[in-house]
Amino acid sequence: MKTTKLFLGMLAMASMVFVTSCSKDDANVPSSDVVNATFTIGAADMGTRADIGKGLTTDVVACAIFDKNGEEMTALRQTRPVVNGEATYNVRLAKGQDYRAVFFAYNQSADAYDVSNMESIEVKNYGQLSNVEARDAFTGTQKIEGWELTESNVEKTVFLKRPFAQLNLGIDATELADAANAGVIVEKSAIKVSNVYNRFNAYDNDIADDATLGSIEFGMNDVPNETLEVNGQYYTYLALNYILVGDTGVENSLTDVEFKWAGANGKTSSVATHFVNIPVQRNYRTNIIGKLLTSPAEFNIEIDANFDGNKVEEVETVINKTVESAAALQAAIDNAPVGQTRILLGGQISGNFVVKQKRDVQILIDGDGNTIFGTITVEGASNWGGTEGLSIQNTTLRCAETGEANIVTLGYNDATRYAHNIIITNCTFINHYSYNAGTKMVGIKAYQPNDVTINNCEFHKLHSVAQITGGNNIQFEKVSTAYCVRGIALGTVNNALISNCNIEAVGDGKYGVRQDAAYAESGLKIVESTIEASFPVVVRLNPTSVVNKYVLTFEGNNTLTPATNAHHVAIAQEEYDVVGEHLTPLCSEVTTPGADASWSIFK
Repeated sequence: MKTTKLFLGMLAMASMVFVTSCSKDDANVPSSDVVNATFTIGAADMGTRADIGKGLTTDVVACAIFDKNGEEMTALRQTRPVVNGEATYNVRLAKGQDYRAVFFAYNQSADAYDVSNMESIEVKNYGQLSNVEARDAFTGTQKIEGWELTESNVEKTVFLKRPFAQLNLGIDATELADAANAGVIVEKSAIKVSNVYNRFNAYDNDIADDATLGSIEFGMNDVPNETLEVNGQYYTYLALNYILVGDTGVENSLTDVEFKWAGANGKTSSVATHFVNIPVQRNYRTNIIGKLLTSPAEFNIEIDANFDGNKVEEVETVINKTVESAAALQAAIDNAPVGQTRILLGGQISGNFVVKQKRDVQILIDGDGNTIFGTITVEGASNWGGTEGLSIQNTTLRCAETGEANIVTLGYNDATRYAHNIIITNCTFINHYSYNAGTKMVGIKAYQPNDVTINNCEFHKLHSVAQITGGNNIQFEKVSTAYCVRGIALGTVNNALISNCNIEAVGDGKYGVRQDAAYAESGLKIVESTIEASFPVVVRLNPTSVVNKYVLTFEGNNTLTPATNAHHVAIAQEEYDVVGEHLTPLCSEVTTPGADASWSIFK
């Protein structure tokens, strides 16, 4: 496993702040209640190195003073030039008062930031070019407490840190030569990135309250002419950009990247190269390096801290592959090493696939809007609780006509049981027949799975959304259905959650959500969901059940709509659709469970 270790080190641009006071006899001080304070903002490394990312382009510092109530004293705002690696800010402050000094160092001529409001600095995301080192910037604050503003000089130190993530693309000498042999010599590049913010709060050192999350497109511009160094290896730059991501102290954010290039001989990239779910973090560099010009794109992601190169936090290398055939997809799954592998579908793929979970192997399949025609079977290898897992996202799953489910996990005490750590996000499950839901096809058929999350997915024209038998910690979040005969069958699942879902079962006498209480000691929780079916919620009790207590809980505002009868919630001794002596309603004809409703069923 290839890894790189991280240090969240000190920024190369460190600022020394000195607060000094004048004596009462100073002619410049009109009152003994006012102290003349001088902030000296120094940057030791500025101007001493010639490499990218060292703050060399910073030429001014926006300086502001806020009172103890967090209000800026606008009359004290100044923009000071950086001269010979430092800037000086003179200001008069009242004795005995608390203040906060706020600094934002940037390149004024780059026109990348509007600092008129230090609590909402605009990061200009329009009309900006790629590969502009002058977008680099730094920020920091310093408290000044009232007891410090006396007749004595006060000296403080504040370290300015980059509020942005640096995103680099590079290729090694082999890829450079291979591309040149193919007639590709990159001179300019353009980048589009998703999941970035447009406003920064220098006072709080986080995302501004009025910031919006979206995409930014950097226009075509000359590539950097310096060398990209990563872990002692040297690469040719293809792109460099600074982007504003999550708040300070937040773990890695994920961004999607579109890369385009223009060559010396008039050649251009025919289509953009896509890099999905790239981890980025404030004051860190993310380097995408590998075969970025030849096809298919294969690349690694290396993350490291800026400036002094110290590293403490271990981050696994992410291996990325683009596949365009069933054989290539199965091979990428089979050969995924320990660590994280992202597999991007380069088009529609037909075939049945098997994911054999291996210790500490994490696989992400990103459909990028494409369709898999076939069944994905997950074999858990009888493991419990390792870091291995399978994620599927941005994919349409459409079973072949001979199949019975889009996703299957195996179980029943054989060697393939206990598939686990499965996350399915932003996917659409569709019946292989386009005209009805009369087949037996199920979206997810799982036996004894553990830790499964289905998030923001749609299910169309199926026999049922899911049939899950046994297992633990199964969650459906923001799931919706269209023309499905039945909803979600949870079997004897422990710790089941239905949250913010919209489920409609169109079959006569069918369930919306059903659970068997034979072993499900922890029961079912339904949160902020809408369920419409003949029987919206059904609990099946077997007379020989070993369960001692089953709990059904509703939280928030839920809407249960019986389609053909008056039973919102029902217990059935046997099958859910047996009307009569085997069916007992738990709600009256007009009652829908509201917030915090909870019922316990005892043996």
